[in-house]
Amino acid sequence: MGQGEANLNINIQKIEGFLLTAPQYVIHDEVAESFKDEVLEKIKKTGVKGLLIDLSAIDVVDSFLGRVINEIATSSRLMGAQVVVTGLRPAVAITMVEMGLTFKNVEMAKNLDKGLLLLRKLMHGNE
Repeated sequence: MGQGEANLNINIQKIEGFLLTAPQYVIHDEVAESFKDEVLEKIKKTGVKGLLIDLSAIDVVDSFLGRVINEIATSSRLMGAQVVVTGLRPAVAITMVEMGLTFKNVEMAKNLDKGLLLLRKLMHGNE
């Protein structure tokens, strides 16, 4: 485990050719930036073609965290990885809309199961 991962304590796992991450607590500014760097570095190192970010454990998103999540998603897409975000709580979704955050080229799914199905479909097409 690299030093960045030890400090983050946010698990990022490679599964089936994609990365899965599910932060389990409110992410503060410094940790959010490190998290972004770690996710993008893992995409680069592993060459995965997908990223699933499950936010079901996050109940508060401020403007900074919303921007960082958007940056992770946009940067991942630029690096060739399909992105699916799952588990947005209603209050978090409302807050993101009120902040004017839009996620371009990012798919949303209600829960992790639906997100996995969607990401597999995006990565593999209609095989």
